[in-house]
Amino acid sequence: MTEIIPLTEFYLAEDYHQKHALQHSYEYLQEFKAMYHSFKDIISSTAAARVNGYLGGYGTLKNLQTELDSYGLSVQANEHLMEFVKASTRYQCKRAVACSL
Repeated sequence: MTEIIPLTEFYLAEDYHQKHALQHSYEYLQEFKAMYHSFKDIISSTAAARVNGYLGGYGTLKNLQTELDSYGLSVQANEHLMEFVKASTRYQCKRAVACSL
C-alpha cells in the first residue's frame, strides 16, 4: 500500500523550463520583459502564462478574443497573437475537446 501524505514543499522548475513557448518567442518575451522587472515576475504573471499557453497551441480563438486586451501587450503583439491562434486552430487542436473558432 502506498502512503499518501500532505505536500509540505513545492519547488519550481529551473528558469529554462518556465514559460517554454514564451521564451522561444522573442517578440512576446520582450513585451513581458518591458512590463516586469525580473524573469521571476514573468513566471508569476497570469498574462504570461496565458500567452505561453496560446503559443503552445492551447486555448481557443473565442477565449483569446475575450481576454486579449487584459494581457497588456502592444497592438502589434495582440494582432500577431490573434493571427497565430487563428492559423493554429484552423488545422489542429491539442485539446481533448473540440476547438471552437
